[in-house]
Amino acid sequence: MNEFVLSKRAEADIDEIWTYIARNDRQAADRQIDRIYDRFEILVQQPEFGESVGYLTAGLRRTRVGNYIIYYEIEPDHVRIRRVFHGARDVKKFFGSDE
Repeated sequence: MNEFVLSKRAEADIDEIWTYIARNDRQAADRQIDRIYDRFEILVQQPEFGESVGYLTAGLRRTRVGNYIIYYEIEPDHVRIRRVFHGARDVKKFFGSDE
């Protein structure tokens, strides 16, 4: 595996996370997004790092970065990042359709 691919929804999630945190502290927002992207790189090297959550969607996995959870799938040549959002959110409502 050599790369990660963000879904459009994951891109929007990351923008929302940054905007929310940046209201109070832009540097903290930058640091949080950097930590999330660092985890994406770990997933490329170790795609089975996260736990399976196939009960939400077949093949779905997740990993936590602070208060945020990255939901992703392992594909033949990349890791697809499906969603990234705060761990307190109700995840079941987010996995009906993709992109």
